[in-house]
Amino acid sequence: KKPHYYKITGLTILNGDSRTKKYYETGSRAKNIRISVNGKFIKAVMLKDTPAPQLIALNYRQNDATQPVNIRIEILDRYKGTSSKIYIYEIGVGFDSDMPQGI
Repeated sequence: KKPHYYKITGLTILNGDSRTKKYYETGSRAKNIRISVNGKFIKAVMLKDTPAPQLIALNYRQNDATQPVNIRIEILDRYKGTSSKIYIYEIGVGFDSDMPQGI
């Protein structure tokens, strides 16, 4: 029997601490990032300097859904705030699978 697969379709990133305008402007935000999945480079992305959600398409297929996936995001450069701390407020992962419902 062939193992089930799943596909990471993309990431949604909220860049910066967007709870308030002051927090957003104080903290530094990620600018250039590098995304790897399971140690394999997938893509480099320049994020916009906005608190709005940013969608990044990945289309990474994992052929065995029983194995873990390690997503690594490296921040290479930043939009400077008054603080040197870099904030990515939230990261969401989108995926698709051939696994039956309820598993």
